[in-house]
Amino acid sequence: MDNLYQPPAADLSLPAALSDEPPFFISAPHKVVALFLLTFGFYSVYWFYRHWRAQEQETPEIWPAMRSVFNLFFTHALFRRIADKHAAAGLGRWDYSGMAWFYVAMCVFSNVVDRIFSDNSFASLASIFIVMSAVIPLQAAQAYANRASGDPEGQSNSGFTLANWLWATLGIVLWIFVLIGALMG
Repeated sequence: MDNLYQPPAADLSLPAALSDEPPFFISAPHKVVALFLLTFGFYSVYWFYRHWRAQEQETPEIWPAMRSVFNLFFTHALFRRIADKHAAAGLGRWDYSGMAWFYVAMCVFSNVVDRIFSDNSFASLASIFIVMSAVIPLQAAQAYANRASGDPEGQSNSGFTLANWLWATLGIVLWIFVLIGALMG
């Protein structure tokens, strides 16, 4: 006779197809840099989204879209997860905090410079180049994420797809307009 007060039992284990997925988004570091620079840093939203989406395997209540849009608030959490997986794989310790703070600081500093000196085209260009330096910590984090995922060079995602080329082309057009505007203003 069944116990009427016993909660139903469910198999909560992940299917084999999901559990074999790498813990992080894999990408060649040179590809991250190129797409970040070509898209004015907008690639970072996608970069964060893909990493957080991969983390849904372990923590289903993560909202990757929200964490990617508000990535400044979740940079430390993602970098900490990468560092923890890297260490758990026996690959050494990564002191992620400095890189996470550098990313956040460059994004915030760029906005501050842009707001204070909004009338000055040179300052606007400077703020763009400041935010472009935010690619340094993303490249470092990607290298650690790749190693923790078992693909140190990011070979499984090193080539540029059609979508990558389309975004890069749009970014190049935007770069041209920004440079023309800066030179004329």
